[in-house]
Amino acid sequence: MKKIRPDHVAIYVRWSTEEQTDGTTLDVQLEGCRHYALSQGWTPQEALTFIDDGYSGGSTDRPALNRLRTLVKDGAVDCVVVLKVDRLSRNIVDAVDLVLNEWKDTCYFKSAREPIDTGSDLGRVIFGILAMFADFERSQIRDRTQSGKTRRIAEGVQLHGEAAFGYQPSGVKGQWEENPAEAMLVQRIFRMAAGGQSANSVCRTLNREGLRTRAGKAWSIRSVLWILHNRLYIGEAVYGRSTVRTVGAGDQPRRVVRVHKDEPTVQTATRAAPPLVSVALFDEAGAQLGRNRAARRAYGSRSLSSRNLLVGLARCRCGGTLVSRRQRNGAHYFCHNHRGGRCGFSPGYIPQARADEVVLAQFWAMYGEEGARDDRLVRAAAELEADAAGLRAQRSALAGRLAALDGEVDRVMRAARAGKIDFAELRSLRQGIEADRAEVGERAAALDGRIAEVGGRLQGMEAALERLTGWERLGMLTTEQKRDLLRTALAGPIVMYKAKGCDVVEIEIPWARDGDGE
Repeated sequence: MKKIRPDHVAIYVRWSTEEQTDGTTLDVQLEGCRHYALSQGWTPQEALTFIDDGYSGGSTDRPALNRLRTLVKDGAVDCVVVLKVDRLSRNIVDAVDLVLNEWKDTCYFKSAREPIDTGSDLGRVIFGILAMFADFERSQIRDRTQSGKTRRIAEGVQLHGEAAFGYQPSGVKGQWEENPAEAMLVQRIFRMAAGGQSANSVCRTLNREGLRTRAGKAWSIRSVLWILHNRLYIGEAVYGRSTVRTVGAGDQPRRVVRVHKDEPTVQTATRAAPPLVSVALFDEAGAQLGRNRAARRAYGSRSLSSRNLLVGLARCRCGGTLVSRRQRNGAHYFCHNHRGGRCGFSPGYIPQARADEVVLAQFWAMYGEEGARDDRLVRAAAELEADAAGLRAQRSALAGRLAALDGEVDRVMRAARAGKIDFAELRSLRQGIEADRAEVGERAAALDGRIAEVGGRLQGMEAALERLTGWERLGMLTTEQKRDLLRTALAGPIVMYKAKGCDVVEIEIPWARDGDGE
């Protein structure tokens, strides 16, 4: 066995703010460890005394402990003395890994108040048992703290963490009050989203006006969506939407990741912060976000935000999307697949202004005149409304099917409690019902997406009827408004192609329900 040099013994002490009343202050620990070292014939050195003041035992990432681990690795320490094993760590995995793996065959570990000596087999066994109890104590403290926090949030009397944007701390712990300047911006974000702007458009508007987040940073799509999805702004506290999980096994390093849960731990009305927007405005903003998602699935996200009219609406002959490229002689459309050699053709640059002019001219020829507008757009709107009614009827039928399946679950459970079916049959029946519920749920979710898509197109078509009052009026619309008009009139993507070195541009436009076979 390795011999312990008297002047190569390190003392480690730790004390956190949670342990103010358990009798393990720094002075008590230092005195206990020094007496123990002297009783063993060792001479403690000031340079080998390591103190972590105010650090929790839940993590081994502590300044003094890190310096000690470095000296142990370099062979400058033969033995580490602590008052109790939980001073090293309250986590059994960390404690065992540190002492029995990292420090194995390098230095010993001894406790002044516990019979722990890793120089013997019995000492290692005792160390493992005590470390398990220390880990159990820490989990109990964590559970009690978490339980108390959850209870106070569920009662609606307290919130946690930093005050959300739009709020500021009040005079009561865990309660927030309105921050007037930020609250006005929150309300404006909801109004812009409810008015049809995407999160990307809202983000660009705020940054263009020089507005910044509380941290002084530019707005991002994620920060805008965080506000639009936060139910605190209508007076509801939502807590426990995610949980942490440790991943990594074998040779892979362990790391902690955050995983979203299907249902939050708490979702309830709260008195700890005043609502900033009405429920109607919150719901309308959420519904508009859903319509935006449906439009992105149908037409691509580029068609919602690009400054170029046909980006997102037009594709190459190979099926690849057309993107805008600026050349010396102006802007052009070009196949995105050509860069990676996936096009399969030899596409050339399509003059953007000319292509836009041709598509808009055809659109106006079909839908611009009053008679054509009444004949096509009105009829198309009626057909879309009929489609929407049919989809809603299918969704209602699926809702009835889900309710019937829930009733079957109740009947099966009552039969099981009455002893009419055994456990194996109960499990089989429930698995079958749950499989049916999952299938019906997927169909319902798909129908919700189609209903949102048809609703968005119908809304755009109704707007088109109001906007189309003349060709001059069409020329006054923004690019986004023109794109909305085209989107409502198209049955699918426009196909445009120009061979490299050729001046002829082929354009195929699939107009929706045009009645003339265009």
